[in-house]
Formats: sequence, structure tokens, C-alpha cells
Amino acid sequence: MMTLYRQELTKLFKKKSTIWCGLILATVALIFAILARIKPTIFPAKTMFAANFEAQQFIVFFMVAAAATMITMEFQFGTIKHVLTQRYSRPLVLVSKWLVLLTYSLLLYVGSSLLPSYLKSA
Repeated sequence: MMTLYRQELTKLFKKKSTIWCGLILATVALIFAILARIKPTIFPAKTMFAANFEAQQFIVFFMVAAAATMITMEFQFGTIKHVLTQRYSRPLVLVSKWLVLLTYSLLLYVGSSLLPSYLKSA
């Protein structure tokens, strides 16, 4: 199981889109933080900080995109045949993909929670 998990993590983090999603999330949070300082009547800072500078909405879209690309890339590059012919069962392969998505979502949520704290102190 750990081998499948590591393989899926490696495949996820070798994609450029995974890194770009984190960068886009940080940029959006930074833009909202700047807007909260410039226009506090439109973007109240306390409300924006409590909402993690609107990061949760973007994380949902990034997770849907990551899940879709994890499956479609297996078929696109023909690696699904290799994965399914290994000694692992299909449910185990699917569970490893879910665990990788859970790890990625936790990473995005923790990152989006720590960034506002950093921006508030800066």
C-alpha cells in the first residue's frame, strides 16, 4: 500500500499543474490581503482573514482538477494497464489515489491557513 501511495504522490508532484495551483492560491491570498489594506470598506480585513482570503473556494476547484487529471493521465499515458497488472487490487489502487488527494488537500488547506497568519504579521 505504501508503495502505491508513494508512486501516486510522485506522479502528482511531478506535474507542473500541482505546483502552479499552490502558487495561484498564494497569489490570490496575497491579492485579497492587499485589497483588504487598500479598500477596507469593501474588503473588511477581519472578515477576509477569517475566510483565509477566500482560499477555500479555489481549493475545491483545484482538488476537482487534480482528481480528474490523476485518472485521465493514467489512461492518456497508458500507465493504468501497468498499475492494474501489478500485484495490487483495483480497490487498493483507488484507495491510494484517494489518500494522495487527501494529502494534497490537507497540504493546500494548511498552506492556505498559514499564509494569512504570515500576511497578518507582515
